[in-house]
Amino acid sequence: MKKITVYPDIPAISEVCLGADGFGSKLDRDTAFRMLDAFRDAGGNFVDTANIYSRDFAAGYSRSERILGEYLASRGKDSLVVATKGAHPDPKTMHTPRINRECVEKDLDESLLSLGLDCVDIYYLHRDDPAMPIGEILEILDDFRKMGKIKRYAGSNYSAQRVREASEYAVAHGIPGFSFISNMWSPASQNPGSPLSGDDTLVRFEDADIASVTDNGMWFTPYSSSAKGWFAKKAAGRSDERLDNIFANGANLALLERLVSMAREENIPVQTALLRHIRSLGKIIPVTSASDMGQLEDILKV
Repeated sequence: MKKITVYPDIPAISEVCLGADGFGSKLDRDTAFRMLDAFRDAGGNFVDTANIYSRDFAAGYSRSERILGEYLASRGKDSLVVATKGAHPDPKTMHTPRINRECVEKDLDESLLSLGLDCVDIYYLHRDDPAMPIGEILEILDDFRKMGKIKRYAGSNYSAQRVREASEYAVAHGIPGFSFISNMWSPASQNPGSPLSGDDTLVRFEDADIASVTDNGMWFTPYSSSAKGWFAKKAAGRSDERLDNIFANGANLALLERLVSMAREENIPVQTALLRHIRSLGKIIPVTSASDMGQLEDILKV
């Protein structure tokens, strides 16, 4: 797996980011360690987690972050480039934003403790507060950068308009601004009226929206970019009624045909062909998870 130099102040990162959302829930510590070792052995080093992932609400920490912290302690703190996220709304009140200095600092400090780090490479705000001026949000994050707690800050689930506003503010005020944007996107178009998620606080990008990120000097790190495995399932002849309702259309079937052809020519799985296709589109580093070692193998062949 190739590595890409994206910014001079963070190590070169692998062209695919391994999602750690299942660490501590679907995947136990030992399995997570085996995945991370295999990922690193194949050249991977970019890992994505969040304060909300596999969260133990009673204990007040993310199991995913704790497992990554234990891994870093055992393999070396420089063994991975870690992105984590904070300021996610309370799951009971998803439409009540938590974007303020106190909540961001609480989540950031908690994440640093769980990860065993003094400074995290990339820190995303997990949601936006559209009612809050984007400049106020950036200044909060930049203060934590100046304090040495964050190398690069980023946004997850920010609209194209808000991304452009953030870029304009950063340029005008001489601060780095967002370096990465992580929203729902896939080369597979979704059928109208059939959303992939019922969470309306998520922001899904269309292809045209990506330019708001890449044309403004940022990198796009989309989630759900593999369309929940729809291409691989269709290529294998497996039916999934829910995913078919979302993705079965002429454009996606045409893309599937191209991916199957690529897979045959290069002797790779269709899922690997999809990831290579995404990487060929420009400043896009897909975030993808694996539920078992077999799925991880497809990622490692990129």
